Amino acid sequence: MITVAVLLPAYNCEKYLREAIDSILSQSFKDFHFYILNDGSTDTTEEIILSYSDKRINYIKNESNKGLIYTLNKGLELIQADYLLRMDADDIAMPERITKQVAFMEQYKDIIVCGTQTRCFGDVNAETSLPLCHDEIKTGLLFTNCIAHPTVILRLNRIKQYQLKYDSDFIHIEDYELWVRVAKLGKLANMNEQLLNYRMEGQNITINNWSTRELGWKKVYQKLFTELAISVNEENLKLHIQLSGNSQSISKVAVLKSYSKMLIDKNRITNIYKTEQLNKTIRQLWKPLFFKVVENGIIETINYWMYTKSISASQLRYIVGRYKSKFVK
Repeated sequence: MITVAVLLPAYNCEKYLREAIDSILSQSFKDFHFYILNDGSTDTTEEIILSYSDKRINYIKNESNKGLIYTLNKGLELIQADYLLRMDADDIAMPERITKQVAFMEQYKDIIVCGTQTRCFGDVNAETSLPLCHDEIKTGLLFTNCIAHPTVILRLNRIKQYQLKYDSDFIHIEDYELWVRVAKLGKLANMNEQLLNYRMEGQNITINNWSTRELGWKKVYQKLFTELAISVNEENLKLHIQLSGNSQSISKVAVLKSYSKMLIDKNRITNIYKTEQLNKTIRQLWKPLFFKVVENGIIETINYWMYTKSISASQLRYIVGRYKSKFVK
């Protein structure tokens, strides 16, 4: 028999917790254990959890607030199952989520971690288009996180075999850093289905802790730079963050172009990533940089077009709208 568990950390999440719990308890897949770990909440989180009588719920409470990473690792240590699914306390799982993710993992035995696409709602309404296969994801992880943490299913025996856990040195990007390590040990995947509604609001941890996340990114990049034989210095780290789309400003096109070429050249020597995939990933990263390049003036915008050899209608509309608004003012 396949054993399945769901892990939901909860801290002061009374506002949306019931929606999250209900979305798991109403899954089409019925035979699972539901571990809800209360991380020392001071609101009515515990009252909400205890209001349920479903025997699948295993309630565990930290006597004080220990933080998300501690709580996640506690869950990894306590839970025994073939598969472990993550869930956040303010998201909503689609009814077929567990059924479809378990079936996927049963079909592809070499996958250690599998995420899904999401529909973002709340302050932001959008749909993700995350890479699907291992090579795409591994290459994408050189720059940024491309697996949505609350959507993942883990092949738990492999996680335990490799003694993997979340690293407290990477607060707020603990999942990203973990996926980078997993990619060296086995395969990652994303299903091409939206199996989670991901809530985006002003209090979202990802949004409110940008500076802490940037420090974490630099630490991850330092490890990746070493593998690629890239000099670990502030200039390279700054340019890598810019190319990844994780900065507000951007350097001159020529500088970033030179940095992109250096990454490709280094990879030809180290052969860590498939050359064609790295080229494709970098081309994709350049597309949204247009809207930052424009802020550096018309000359830089022209340089961008010359380098990318592409001008889209949306780019032209953006420029017209931008300069029109300035003229009206």
